[in-house]
Amino acid sequence: MVSIMKFFQRIAVLMLCATLLAVPMTASAAKKRVLTKSEKTLVGSYRCASYNVSGTGGGNCRLMPPLVLKKDGTYAMSSEKGAFSLTKKGKISLSASKLRGLGSLSPDKRKIIFTYPYNGWKHTLTYLKESGTRATPVAQEAVQESPV
Repeated sequence: MVSIMKFFQRIAVLMLCATLLAVPMTASAAKKRVLTKSEKTLVGSYRCASYNVSGTGGGNCRLMPPLVLKKDGTYAMSSEKGAFSLTKKGKISLSASKLRGLGSLSPDKRKIIFTYPYNGWKHTLTYLKESGTRATPVAQEAVQESPV
């Protein structure tokens, strides 16, 4: 009887260890990294400015959650959290994004444009910088005046 109990205790411990090892590393548990100069200019909050589906128009995206790029190299968009980085080709990569893929930056680095296929349709999401490093003065005023 005692050996059966020990057997089940060991199985419970092994199952707990397997569960803990299967949990993916979150952005907060990731090692802190130093941002490059180009990545530092991206830090801030971005709001969805336009949403287009296969050139036929899209919906209003003003109520979509903002994309927030943080100083520690992490990002958050609603419940999606991960790390962001800038590729050698100047594209922005979001580690936890399973849908959007790489984003293109506008020359002034105030817009991030994600173009990706979804259900056979080409989707284009454009995010406009609203606060942070090098945000437009109008966008910063709007953020300061908004009652939150």
